[in-house]
Amino acid sequence: MVAEEIAVEMTELGRLVWAKTWRPGWGREEPPGALWHSLIAHVWGSGHAAGWLWDHLLAQRVRQLLAADLEAGAGSGRARVRWLAAAHDLGKASPPFAGLDGQRRAELVAAGLPVDVVGSTKVLEKDTKTASGELC
Repeated sequence: MVAEEIAVEMTELGRLVWAKTWRPGWGREEPPGALWHSLIAHVWGSGHAAGWLWDHLLAQRVRQLLAADLEAGAGSGRARVRWLAAAHDLGKASPPFAGLDGQRRAELVAAGLPVDVVGSTKVLEKDTKTASGELC
């Protein structure tokens, strides 16, 4: 398999790994254009949103504090904030999270990616505890 074929295959698999799904009662009653949002799109969007916030909304003093321990200063502080925002949901690429949505689970299994249905139950239990006020 040549590099271009590997890149296309990885892109197709990457589209199957999901970050957000729509459910009735979760803030909007009507479904958006798609019922799920891929993890790669969510990571990309989060990183870019954080960069915009750094550039347009964060006070200079806050930017200085976030970059104070970095040798390159503000440029590295901006990169740090973008990385943290982008990386905040990378755990969603794990087999237990992948098994939470039935349709996504079937597509991931069909593509040969690992899905952990037992672990998914544990994720749901933890999410319920976190939502009720218990910290992770």
